[in-house]
Amino acid sequence: MQADAPLSYRRIVERIAGTFAGVVAAWAITGSQSIALISACVLVVAPLIPHHLASRYWLHTALIALIILLAYDLAEFDSQSISKLLFERVIDMLLGCAIALVGTAAAFPRTAVAELGSLAEEEPDAAGKERSGRGPRTSGE
Repeated sequence: MQADAPLSYRRIVERIAGTFAGVVAAWAITGSQSIALISACVLVVAPLIPHHLASRYWLHTALIALIILLAYDLAEFDSQSISKLLFERVIDMLLGCAIALVGTAAAFPRTAVAELGSLAEEEPDAAGKERSGRGPRTSGE
């Protein structure tokens, strides 16, 4: 939970999307049962994790979920149990996000309903950045 309601709601949605994307990617990669492929994916994904922390929280969450699940699959001798772990990770994440949603609504009761409505209406601009409420920059600035 963050210090303001809109950021908390945004983080909840991004965590759900990112974790779900990471679990789906891990399921697709571990389905090959190739230790070389899984190891190569871990080596490619690991350096990317710190890069996306500040700007794309959903991608950061997806990469962390992916690398943890791939590393677990490498460490696990019976790789058939990874499919149960993937499902449990999604359930765990949904439960945590539901608790964070209730906590945010309880901490910010006046703005909870209003912020959810404005969050649904907010869209990124063409450059992929959030709108800040300021007008577009002109060449004279």
